[in-house]
Amino acid sequence: MNSNIIIFLCSVIGLSILFSGCEKEYTDYSIQDLLGNWEFIAFGDSDRSLRDVQKYEFQPGDAFTITFHVDTTMTGRSLVNTLAKKFVLAGNKISFPWGVLADEFGETGDPYLFTEALRNVSSFTIEDDKIKLFYPDRKFLLFNFETL
Repeated sequence: MNSNIIIFLCSVIGLSILFSGCEKEYTDYSIQDLLGNWEFIAFGDSDRSLRDVQKYEFQPGDAFTITFHVDTTMTGRSLVNTLAKKFVLAGNKISFPWGVLADEFGETGDPYLFTEALRNVSSFTIEDDKIKLFYPDRKFLLFNFETL
């Protein structure tokens, strides 16, 4: 009987430690944390690898940017497409239920990957002046906060 109590207590302590670690990863963000201009700098993966976006003559500032507005709209540009849609925010969860493109011209390569990833974003984190927008398979889009 005593061994069952010890096992139970060890389980409770172990779960407490596990879940207390999880709490640190979640932040209850507000729209104020997102507001402003963000410049896309890299594709990221959960294994901490980063791949810079391919350089185009329209960069920087003219492409691969997003701006979050207080009215819960996001605007910006991929390479040739205009981004302009509503977003839904809850804690660290964000989604674009009506898509991300205001117009849709055919894109390939990084511009296509950028808009496809943005369509599938489900959560984010902000550290320093960088935001990671996470999409499936623990991948993310990495942006720098852009001061005007």
